[in-house]
Amino acid sequence: MFRLFTLNFFNTIYGELNKKGYTMKYLSIPLLIVLLGACGRIKTTDSYVVSPIKAIELSAASAPKEYKGIFEFKVKSVDSEHTLEFLNSESDNLDQRNLIIALRPSVVKELTQKYGDNPKVYLLDKSIRVKGEAKRIKTWVYYKNKNIKKYYYQTKVFVKSANQVTVL
Repeated sequence: MFRLFTLNFFNTIYGELNKKGYTMKYLSIPLLIVLLGACGRIKTTDSYVVSPIKAIELSAASAPKEYKGIFEFKVKSVDSEHTLEFLNSESDNLDQRNLIIALRPSVVKELTQKYGDNPKVYLLDKSIRVKGEAKRIKTWVYYKNKNIKKYYYQTKVFVKSANQVTVL
């Protein structure tokens, strides 16, 4: 896709159109529309697999919006908080390179029925592929149950259906 829009391509097109009497003032707006349209399609596509690091970069660039994609990694650690269960791409869930898959209670129930064991147990040390939206989340730091007015960012994919998760 990007090879189509190289400088040589534009020079060739401009040269050919200039020979026929067209000038760039007539072509600049349509070419700009084509280029911007191509960039938008490339950014929102979810037809290729993204690593955790790339997912974090792309979600940060898309913030405050989500980045749609297919994410693949080995589950290195698991956590729970309130009613959610988390699958982590890194051993330390506070690591800035960690991509977090957040499983809602209904998804935990579906996956437990599907695999015969709780996802925290069954999916640990397994490679998974998750289709969803990675979102950059601001996480506040607390000390002795008090917000100390410091925060860091985590990237999470909230799974709404067990169909979004595939074990490789």
